[in-house]
Amino acid sequence: MYQACRWMSLFLLMFGCTRQERGKTARARGQRAPAVDAATPLGEAARYAREHGLYLPDLLDRVRALAAGSAWRQPGFHDRELDRLLGVLQARFQLTEPLPSSLVVQRGDLEIAFPVQQMILVDGNFSGAGSDGAVIIATGHVSLSHSHRSLVIAGGDIDMASDNAIDDELAQHRPSLLLAAGAIDLSWANGTTMGAGNGLDFGVSGAPAQLVVSPRTRHFAADPDLTIEAPEIALIDEVPSPLEASAKAAQAGEAEVPALALYLGGSRVVLRQGDQVTSGAAAGYRLLYASSRGFVLARGRERMRLAATLPPEPAPPDAQLPRPPAGAKLHVIAVYEADTPGRRIVVDVDTQGPSVLALLAHDSVSWVVRLGPGAQLAGVVLAGTHVSRLVDPPAQVPVIVRFDDFGQVFSDDDRAAESLLALTGLALASFRHEYGGKTFTVR
Repeated sequence: MYQACRWMSLFLLMFGCTRQERGKTARARGQRAPAVDAATPLGEAARYAREHGLYLPDLLDRVRALAAGSAWRQPGFHDRELDRLLGVLQARFQLTEPLPSSLVVQRGDLEIAFPVQQMILVDGNFSGAGSDGAVIIATGHVSLSHSHRSLVIAGGDIDMASDNAIDDELAQHRPSLLLAAGAIDLSWANGTTMGAGNGLDFGVSGAPAQLVVSPRTRHFAADPDLTIEAPEIALIDEVPSPLEASAKAAQAGEAEVPALALYLGGSRVVLRQGDQVTSGAAAGYRLLYASSRGFVLARGRERMRLAATLPPEPAPPDAQLPRPPAGAKLHVIAVYEADTPGRRIVVDVDTQGPSVLALLAHDSVSWVVRLGPGAQLAGVVLAGTHVSRLVDPPAQVPVIVRFDDFGQVFSDDDRAAESLLALTGLALASFRHEYGGKTFTVR
């Protein structure tokens, strides 16, 4: 019975749903958006927004200040600066409902199952099953299964399965407004208004989505007639890259998160999401966002926004881990999702001798690996269906990343062992699988 359940869980882990099908998503990766550096002059767009509307980092800084204090605990508390900034959004996007009077403020990650008519301010990441009539502002990432008539703002990314779902009894022209300094991944939008500093990926079910765009983000919009020009709203302080005009892009592979083939100055480099260019004119640029709609690379405040104008190319070949040392053992941990706000899972490695970790997840997970005394980590394989990350990987430890098609081969332990054997050259020493996870120890 246990083996049957385990097989089924593994099947769901790797075959259960695509981006459009999943009922729960998570990209809250445990990092916070940086505070505004007052010593750095703002760009033209950010200065204009600060003077005439809303510069999102100012709102996030206000949340940080409130979370660091206790004034919000006083009965009848109102923050005039917060009210002013939110009033800009109410006026610009014609939000007719009053702001919620019930206030929750948290310093650190927070998870609330289903906030209704609440204002939630989080200096960290927020996650929940859904929201109705809520205002959620997090300096980090926001992960929700669904929402209705909510205002959701993130200093990082917003990851959501559906907004104003047409098959939900609550869906009566009650779309939400979503704004993120990072990226937005929304499987199903129904009249949703959204804007993102780094990129948008969404599907439409019902009424068309409206996109808050600038000239530099317009190529993410599927229909130019459904864009909202809002120069008085600045989500990030970006400076156009001087290399953007001469760079060309091609989509490499057909995965949910494709690789980028970047052509610049006679050179070609292939990047997966999170990779950094190490040489040439684009050295230091990191691929922040990749989808069929476009790519975003960043180096400091500079942003290189590229549409894939060149013909598609084959997926880049899989890299291999360096040959593990003699006696190395392979330990596998597989989960469907993380059970913690911020989607973090901690793995303590207390092995004696060299080891390789394979960390598999269906939903996005932030993996934190801690090495005990005497533990030797020879490599990490990060794999699954959706994009996960390794937080502060140990120095000098090679990391191989595999998502989408690679993750879907893991339908049972034997096939996982075969795939990992081909990648690492090691047989399984241990395999642990849980539907949800918080902490694991490898011995």
